[in-house]
Amino acid sequence: MQNVIGPPVREQDFVGRSQELAHAWSLLRDNHLLLSEPRRVGKTSLMHRLQQEAPSQGHAGAAYCSAAGLNDEAEFVARLCATVVCTPGFESVASAIADHRVAGLLGRIKKLGLGPVVVELAELERSKHGTLSEALRLALGGLPPGRPYLILIDELPVLLAALIEADRPRARRFLEWFRSVRQGPSTHANPVRWVLAGSIGLAPLTSREGWSSLINDLHTLPLGAMREEEARSLFDGLALAHHVPLSAADRDALLARLGWPVPYFLQLAFARLRGPNRVPPGPALPDAVVAALCGVESAKDFQHWWGRLDKELGPVGAQAAEVVLDACAADPAGAAASLLREKVAGFWGEGERERERSAMMEQLAHDGYLVFEPPRWRFRSPLLREVWLARRER
Repeated sequence: MQNVIGPPVREQDFVGRSQELAHAWSLLRDNHLLLSEPRRVGKTSLMHRLQQEAPSQGHAGAAYCSAAGLNDEAEFVARLCATVVCTPGFESVASAIADHRVAGLLGRIKKLGLGPVVVELAELERSKHGTLSEALRLALGGLPPGRPYLILIDELPVLLAALIEADRPRARRFLEWFRSVRQGPSTHANPVRWVLAGSIGLAPLTSREGWSSLINDLHTLPLGAMREEEARSLFDGLALAHHVPLSAADRDALLARLGWPVPYFLQLAFARLRGPNRVPPGPALPDAVVAALCGVESAKDFQHWWGRLDKELGPVGAQAAEVVLDACAADPAGAAASLLREKVAGFWGEGERERERSAMMEQLAHDGYLVFEPPRWRFRSPLLREVWLARRER
């Protein structure tokens, strides 16, 4: 078992989530899914596991496509088209696309590679004003009914946020097209099921724009932190694989000290038990691990939490969010909602204040910074609270 920090885990490195997987497969019989949980809880790892298990669940094909790094909807359509065609079980999609130039490019994927073909397909989509996107919609709708197909799309909200910033009406048209693709044909039952996820929330993003109706066909699947027994199993497996002496007492004390057991935090913590500067076993282990994670050398491991405040909330919203996080970090029990309202009241005009404040708090909750336990908001992760305090002190 590898001590994987950041990238998704696969095969034997994937631990737990049996209940979530069983629930996902049950829902996928009749629904498309939205994995709508905070970043770093293992959404991409779960998607890869679903793709791996799809054949045993009777699926004819399972394609995984990430929208990370894409600049516009044409690149998304091109990558999705090329990815689907390369995936076993979806071969009929290529033959269903009548455009000879597209078919020729798709036929050369093995020779040219996915990247060059995606570039050419994207240019073709732009020059022909949506011909490829319409052809792909029809081709997916023409997949034979009977056995189901699965398509997993990662990081779609990141692309959508960039589109909204560049051209809001165009972003809406893209979302409308994608909904029509998911709805499938009107002549027979849709054999394709979709799973969407991303490191920022699709639901808060569309809600802020007033577009929630464009994703109301997606059934939300909660993921959240690992269960206690799964977190223990992960630590035990890592300790055995890396020959790290970790007693049950030290393990449980560390888990209690970390609090919210998301896979990313567990992997980060275990990494501090390895190497020349490893934390030694004993009663001081939990505090020493947390102190190391709050140190300057660990700042990069949490930068993705702070770095996206501006992108997701805008400059004004990000400043207001920092005030909220400071207030909530001051006490492990958090801060009263009424106090937070007072602290951020001056950031917006009277006509927009409540809307913007509500959207900000929804985003902070969805992204895993805070949780509301009436009448107070507090940090969801005790570790993240301590890291935030250490960062603000530097």
